[in-house]
Amino acid sequence: MDRIIALPDTMIKELKKGQQCKRMIHPDSCNSKCQMGVNLLIGGEMKVLCRYSALFFLIEAKKYEALKGLIESEMKERLKSV
Repeated sequence: MDRIIALPDTMIKELKKGQQCKRMIHPDSCNSKCQMGVNLLIGGEMKVLCRYSALFFLIEAKKYEALKGLIESEMKERLKSV
């Protein structure tokens, strides 16, 4: 969650526009093989977002460092469970 807070405002706006996770709202309304979405606290509001559509960002040079940090943070979390 800390990494999301550190994202630039343009990326936060993109997240806020993200599609809700259908499966987390109604489990039978999406593909049964879907891993389900993610819960993100954005601007004090809890969002339930689709991991496959909400976390796609327009790639621009000014976002490189933020994206790199987001990927590194995710890698560290995944390596903890190995």
